[in-house]
Amino acid sequence: MRKTTPARFARWTLIVIAAVLLGILSLSFWFYPHWQWRTIEPQRHRNTMLTISRGNVAWSRQYATWYNIPDFQFQLIRPGASPPRLLLYPSLTRWPAGFWLAIPLAYPALLAGAAAAILWSWERRRKPGACASCGYDRAGLSHAAACPECGNVPCFARTDKLRT
Repeated sequence: MRKTTPARFARWTLIVIAAVLLGILSLSFWFYPHWQWRTIEPQRHRNTMLTISRGNVAWSRQYATWYNIPDFQFQLIRPGASPPRLLLYPSLTRWPAGFWLAIPLAYPALLAGAAAAILWSWERRRKPGACASCGYDRAGLSHAAACPECGNVPCFARTDKLRT
């Protein structure tokens, strides 16, 4: 059984994060979740919203005293027939009573996938003369000798044995 290393754990974690983000990205064109909650400050209410819709994640904070919302609210909304509006870059809108920040979900998914690919390539890179199976340095061993670490016989040594 292979030993779990921090790089392997990080690689698989990043792969799972990228897959989940791509799944959320694709599902956000059919359904989008909308969370809304409020916190009460001494002078005003603070309304915070998190929405995932049409390939974007949006976070908004509004300070308001003129309307009342429940302490927590969740809705699963089915968008209308309008065409998707996928953002190509993050957008921030500010006004005196709050702000709205929208980020395309494709960017975090691509970032996690690229980081996983880099970690994958670092693990697959072997030094010349190293065992192809475990990466053990085979310096000083004959080319046909089995690896002392894992017992793997190099493939060219196997074909030499078959020829004789």
